[in-house]
Amino acid sequence: MSLRVIFGAFIVLFAAVSQGVASPIGISNPSFEIPYCGGTLDPVTCMPDSWTVYDPPGVFSGTFRPLSTAWDSIPDGVQVAFSNGGTLTQTLAATVAPNTTYTLSVWVSQRWSAGSFLPDIQLLAGSTPVIAMSNSNPGGAAPTTNPDGTYTWQDWIMSWTSSSAEPLIGQTLSIVLGSHALVGVDATQTDFDNVSLTANSGELLITTNPEPGMFVLVAGGLIGFGIRRRFVK
Repeated sequence: MSLRVIFGAFIVLFAAVSQGVASPIGISNPSFEIPYCGGTLDPVTCMPDSWTVYDPPGVFSGTFRPLSTAWDSIPDGVQVAFSNGGTLTQTLAATVAPNTTYTLSVWVSQRWSAGSFLPDIQLLAGSTPVIAMSNSNPGGAAPTTNPDGTYTWQDWIMSWTSSSAEPLIGQTLSIVLGSHALVGVDATQTDFDNVSLTANSGELLITTNPEPGMFVLVAGGLIGFGIRRRFVK
């Protein structure tokens, strides 16, 4: 096979990106920065835009701008969501498609002054949970304590793949963040930040704007072919 043919084959690769490209699904206010919880006191609480908050009697959940001593750092921005037993729900514009892998990522933690860590995170298709993360089915490690007594943040990730004959096809997706608080018994609070959701249909995507890494791979292949061709001569 001539070098010209091989070179042409590599050029074709520039137009194709390998399958398995995950596309982000839009989430409004994913890091709970809107609105800004104003005021002169710390911490300051408020209700997050684009999320529906439900609290049973005696429970309060929402968004808060924590004290600078609450955590060593926050995953994204200056505010986080919290649940003392209630839920924060957002219904998305996306619906379930066939043969698609959905991956939900939520950063979780707890305040140093809170009690037990009892998260309850769900991705719903209609009213059916397709992803459910909790202590009994975690999406990552539990928060650990830092030397100063604050807790770390952990990225909890879990995926679900729909089938070609999935009965949930067309159902609207929604995200629910909550905690199994023991009201009146335990000062439980789960905190959330930087929520994201991606969809991967596994289809071959064609692009005329390949990633920079693709050029590196092709260049390496051409160099390797040139070296081999020189030795074969």
